[in-house]
Amino acid sequence: MNSWTRLVVSANLKMAIVGNIVWDTERAESKVVFGNENIRAAVISPCGQMAIVATNEPNLRVWDIHTGELVRILEGMDNEVHDLSLSADGKIVAVATHWGYMALWDTADGEPILRFNDGPHVHSVALTPDARFAACGGDSGSVYVLDLAKGVALRQFTDQSRDFFAVAITPDGRIVAAQDRSYLRVWDVKTGQMLRKITLSAVPHRVKLSSDGALAVAGSHILDLRQGELPMGEAGQQAIPNSVAISDDGSKVLIGNSDGGAVLQGFGGSNPVIKFDRPETSPPESEHADRIHLLSPAINRDGLVALLAYTDGLLYLADLVTGQLRRINSPDFVRRLVLDELPKMEVDAARIRGENRLPDEVKEIICRPVHTHYGINLAILTPDTRYIVTSRDGEAIRAWDANSGECVNVLPIPFPHSFREGEVQCIVPLPDSEGVVFVTQDGRIHVWRFLGSSERFILPRKEYNTSPQICISADGKRVVFGGWFEPIEVWDILERRLVKKFDQKPDAMVHRLAISRDDAHLVVALGGEALNNEIVIWDMEAGTPICAYPVSSYPAHLSKVSEDGRFVCITDNGEVHFLSLENMRR
Repeated sequence: MNSWTRLVVSANLKMAIVGNIVWDTERAESKVVFGNENIRAAVISPCGQMAIVATNEPNLRVWDIHTGELVRILEGMDNEVHDLSLSADGKIVAVATHWGYMALWDTADGEPILRFNDGPHVHSVALTPDARFAACGGDSGSVYVLDLAKGVALRQFTDQSRDFFAVAITPDGRIVAAQDRSYLRVWDVKTGQMLRKITLSAVPHRVKLSSDGALAVAGSHILDLRQGELPMGEAGQQAIPNSVAISDDGSKVLIGNSDGGAVLQGFGGSNPVIKFDRPETSPPESEHADRIHLLSPAINRDGLVALLAYTDGLLYLADLVTGQLRRINSPDFVRRLVLDELPKMEVDAARIRGENRLPDEVKEIICRPVHTHYGINLAILTPDTRYIVTSRDGEAIRAWDANSGECVNVLPIPFPHSFREGEVQCIVPLPDSEGVVFVTQDGRIHVWRFLGSSERFILPRKEYNTSPQICISADGKRVVFGGWFEPIEVWDILERRLVKKFDQKPDAMVHRLAISRDDAHLVVALGGEALNNEIVIWDMEAGTPICAYPVSSYPAHLSKVSEDGRFVCITDNGEVHFLSLENMRR
């Protein structure tokens, strides 16, 4: 059952779909209806009788979920559908596609009704019950509200976002909400004003609004939109844990939070030992309204120093004894990267896309991104605390001297915008502190030694994988690879070959990996948008799972495993789980 694990529920709450499985909630019975198809999106009719399903194959399919029969095929649809929304009478379905448009279809006669372009990708669509209005959002950085009877856009909402991946609209079309990787934004469609802008600690996968627009559900968050004063922001919101690091001896745990600060505490303790506030030089927002996040912290080998890195590109070392915070690199240097280097990388990406071969009149209408924010997405500290390595997608991986703050080496990683195979998904330091191993969206594992000869090579792994993750053995000789719906792989770095594979459950979605110091056990954090959220311990020698620990929401963050087998997991709803290999095996 190699499919998405998104939960879809009928309006009468009697039927639910998870992947290929249909559940009768009253009888507590389930059955496979859609065969072995990979389900990309699905929606159930209000009565719970029919389901419209998008797979990896072209066209939409209408199924009778009680009889399991294929009723109709809506032909002419592309094979990469991100989202579906159905009218209350089940007669009209709205489709959000990977290819940059939102479309309406008549489910009865299978004919297209309307098509609205919003490139490059449309990730989410929401239809009012009477199909009078629709909202859609995607990579364009805009949320559109459409009058479907007139076939025109009533509103276009933007707010310094590059990617809206979830939208919702009230039944009367009066209020629209949209989620990106930083905020839930709520707008009044009639006035065009933003009503709320709420910081969220994680990345919700769906947004729903109550009929009066007073409540919103975003992932695991339930929000009262009537509370709080304008303007929008973080005032009065409780800081939510959203990242974690553990010392090698397991005695110290550093937890980052949604306010951009971090708290040092003992393992399993609730009382903070030292609290690090967000530094003034890395405010919650830049002057251009770019959201500035704290990335996952990292603790050095002796447990005395930690890295606090922010997405604006500024790096800080935290003294875990005195509580002092020291900025490492220069804001002026980072600013020059934004003004000089990022435009150069965009030119390279445009050349790779072939834009230099376009007619001049076409070049003039192509929109160029205006860079105002450096925007690193990953940062690690070498075990000896000498270097910090950062990744900025579309620009470079950079190695910084942790004492002088100087950038000592650069590995360019440009990629064409909207073709993100080169995005760095995970980066880990080599134990000798002279290099890193990182994995990109295309599933390739890279080894880069930034000292000396600056050697870089790629392991001969060819299979594409969604959101791949890696961890490295204590001796630095092997790297473990995991992704969505595929076996876990163990690679020998020195010999550059695949050593073994572990077969997971077909619907397993790996979010994080960690390996014990003796290389005997592998910790795998698994989760979907609705089900199968758990921490699984594997026997590395036998290649078999030993035990599993369920969690309420998907495990978004996982620390390394300490020398005594301790580790910490934080779920996307902010729960902190203190775990150990010994206790989980009992």
